[in-house]
Amino acid sequence: MTSTGIKYPSGYNTWGDGYFSWINPNNITDLDLSYSSSAHPRVQDVWRVVQLTTTGSSPVGDNLTDETVLDSGVPYEKIFGGESSLWGLSLSPSIINSSSFGCAFVFSNSEAWADWLAGNNYGFSIPENSIIQGVKAGITYYMANSRVATNIYIDTIGLEVFYTEGESSPSKPQYYFSQLQLNNNFIKRGAL
Repeated sequence: MTSTGIKYPSGYNTWGDGYFSWINPNNITDLDLSYSSSAHPRVQDVWRVVQLTTTGSSPVGDNLTDETVLDSGVPYEKIFGGESSLWGLSLSPSIINSSSFGCAFVFSNSEAWADWLAGNNYGFSIPENSIIQGVKAGITYYMANSRVATNIYIDTIGLEVFYTEGESSPSKPQYYFSQLQLNNNFIKRGAL
């Protein structure tokens, strides 16, 4: 099995009808701890939902939820998926190599939610004859609680794809002759 190594987005997208939008969502394309942030009105019962996106603007596949209680103000990296996790999708190299492929994040509870935030344009270049085995997402974020709100800060969304290379199609053999004998006559030839 081959790994792409961890790659980070050079693009992002936000969408939805959440109660809260993201501040500086483009910060997820930087690896310098310049966080994107959003606020939630209730401190308790906030969960984070992660899904892949193949169009850049809607989540697809399995909904992976993180309900870990985070310490306020302490950065935390959470891993979603893995070497053999296809997130309930049928993924191909052309889907993953597309600039719209990425990973989407939202946080919510039963009363309110934020808009979706997705990283995309990861620059994957998986050979077309490969078989996708799994996708792993690593999201670094932290929460900062106040008496009236929970602020969520995301640093970035890293993706790693695992695949096996398929058999390549054999090329058509090419034969070269300096002379070819046809019916006892010799004819000079190049490639046949």
